[in-house]
Amino acid sequence: MSIATQQAESRTARFNSLYRYSESVLGSGFDFQQLDCGRCLCQLDYYLTDTNSIQRLSMSRRTRERGAPLDKCITFGLVLNSKGGMSWNNYCVDESTLLIFPAGKQFEGISPAGFVVYTASFDLESAATLAEQLELKLVVDKIGEQVRALRLSPEDVSRVKRLMDCAVGKYHHQDYTQHHLLSELLPSKLLSLLVSEATPVVPQKITARSRALARATDYIEAHAHTTL
Repeated sequence: MSIATQQAESRTARFNSLYRYSESVLGSGFDFQQLDCGRCLCQLDYYLTDTNSIQRLSMSRRTRERGAPLDKCITFGLVLNSKGGMSWNNYCVDESTLLIFPAGKQFEGISPAGFVVYTASFDLESAATLAEQLELKLVVDKIGEQVRALRLSPEDVSRVKRLMDCAVGKYHHQDYTQHHLLSELLPSKLLSLLVSEATPVVPQKITARSRALARATDYIEAHAHTTL
């Protein structure tokens, strides 16, 4: 699903079909594949404007995700529940990791049952204007050229999570509207973290175990519709 509205829009929806869920997530080419047994329940909450968007995704079962974030945008991610371990583009991810997605390019992740994540996307032009106003030394249109992950402090995690919760409408902010949170406060905080002392996360090396897992998930995908 891509942004094609000039007005603010919000939605909360629940799904018991990963196919329908994949079609509803903001971005392109999303494909979610269940890797364990049991009924998969999913929920999607989002709030979007003509330039920015935020979505909260949750899935009850272990899944493999493939897809591309919105093009011509800077997209950040924050995981809320990664118990059981999560892999994202060869990064080991937990609740302290800020993800910087490749703009418009495919990524891949494997997430545990009960996984919850926020993604927030900001139009390049509006993000560049905001970075200039904040006097941040950032070349905004270069940010999404490569995958990155940063380890945040507990204070920064709490702050970002609170802003995201309020921006998507999970909680009401006593001083600011959702639109103001998504257009100014949240992107200001996230852009500032890119020039902070947050520790870069080092990608994992490709191991025999990870290759075996990739082969296993490929097998599951190839035989998804085979009767056992």
